[in-house]
Amino acid sequence: MGTNTKLGQVALLIGLVQMPIGVMASDHQDHHHHEFEEHQAHLHGQGLLTLVQDQNLVQVSLEVDTHSLWGFEHAPADESQWAKVEQVLAQLETGHGLFSLNGEAQCRPDGVSLSRPEGLDHPTEHGHMELEVSWQWRCKAPSALNQLEVGLFDQFPELHSLTVQRLTAQGSGGGQLSRQHSTLSW
Repeated sequence: MGTNTKLGQVALLIGLVQMPIGVMASDHQDHHHHEFEEHQAHLHGQGLLTLVQDQNLVQVSLEVDTHSLWGFEHAPADESQWAKVEQVLAQLETGHGLFSLNGEAQCRPDGVSLSRPEGLDHPTEHGHMELEVSWQWRCKAPSALNQLEVGLFDQFPELHSLTVQRLTAQGSGGGQLSRQHSTLSW
């Protein structure tokens, strides 16, 4: 089983663990839950950050609307918009520096996986666009991992808050990060 597949399964488990018991117990309620999510207006400036540890591997994944990253949610309309998109994508692809894992864990970057937003290359595409990116690290002392500092807020002024989900050797948890509170400790 590949590393990304295994980490993806663990991330899926986080979602199931945090899902309300009543939602898991009833298909009828599940249907209404998804219906509610589909009809909610999305909010710019908010994203989901997931941290998953599997032995010495750590993956941090970000799901966020593109408006929070490059200021619009449509395919780039001109050269300046394309330049902004390409700058942000390059920054994210080399983005391990956007995060700091506590030094005692002795983690080193090990890969990046970026999914370009659907419709990005279609000039007539308008509407909600999301970007997903994951950064991986390998840690020499994974049991010492107990902190993640997030530098995304400094780089992306339109990003205001992140809902965090975490599953590590120490257990699971979550919280909210913002420009004023950008460090998650456990």
